[in-house]
Amino acid sequence: MILERLLRDAELLEREHFTRDEAHALERLVSRLAAVERYRIVRKYARGSVVDAACGCGFGSSMLARCPAVSRVLGLDSDDDAVGFARREYAGASVRFELCDLQAEELVGRLRTARADTVVSIETLEHLADPGRFVAAVTASPATRLIATFPSFATSAFNPYHLTDLTLSDLSAMVGRTPAKAWTIGDAVQVAVFDLP
Repeated sequence: MILERLLRDAELLEREHFTRDEAHALERLVSRLAAVERYRIVRKYARGSVVDAACGCGFGSSMLARCPAVSRVLGLDSDDDAVGFARREYAGASVRFELCDLQAEELVGRLRTARADTVVSIETLEHLADPGRFVAAVTASPATRLIATFPSFATSAFNPYHLTDLTLSDLSAMVGRTPAKAWTIGDAVQVAVFDLP
């Protein structure tokens, strides 16, 4: 494996020399580590019954469930393969996974049924054609906290999967309040914690 060779190479170099495949593998590794890091950072703000909106393969939901202030986690995602993987790999006594379109009318009902106290949205909003619809569902639910991360700069021009560019002001307007806490990770990712009425 490429990464095994790179990690095994203990020689001190003045300059690193990576092949194209090695550079690509390292870039993918850094991207995956960043995703894990975002969940690690935001989980300290999660509490009670948590809904992980757009949970993907489920690793983040599992991380959230290990937070002492979290009683249970429901991971929601619209991708059947991702939910299937999450169920096989991460489901447990306090972690469940279900299919759900985050822009569908059913979302408010799902949040009510889950008795969600906290909704976590890790780099999801920019993938939605209408993030305001998702935020409206969260604010109409019993949830008392929304934790969101999203790119801190415009990405839709070069990332075909990003349908919307957001600012903290945009999200605050959708929620109808300013966040209780907000900061930027590096210069790339905005984090916002909203306490809801």
